[in-house]
Amino acid sequence: MNENARRMLLGSLRELGNIELQQRVWVQGLGPECSSFVEAVCQAFDDTGLTELLKAPGSVAREFGVELEEELLRLDASLSLLPDDLVAAERLRHPDWSAVVEAANRAASLLARQVELAENRPDV
Repeated sequence: MNENARRMLLGSLRELGNIELQQRVWVQGLGPECSSFVEAVCQAFDDTGLTELLKAPGSVAREFGVELEEELLRLDASLSLLPDDLVAAERLRHPDWSAVVEAANRAASLLARQVELAENRPDV
């Protein structure tokens, strides 16, 4: 995954981990951001290529390390527990939503360290 895709993934993970943003943007439709649950998930998994990485055993660990792989797999599993037909407000109240938020926050924290290290690495 290239650095732009990593930054995109980081932004999506931060959105999935931010209840206040979700309430303001997804439920109330207030800006300045313009997003939705579907957009955040599609950006995190499809636009970055994460879905394809998750399908290939060991590729996520090679790309991000075992600890981040575990959190991304936990996030994917948590998202799969949610019914597809929920509107934003129902999704945020769903009993399984907290697991999504927690996994997204843990993954974002781990990925942020990787992105920061890559940005501060001297060119060779």
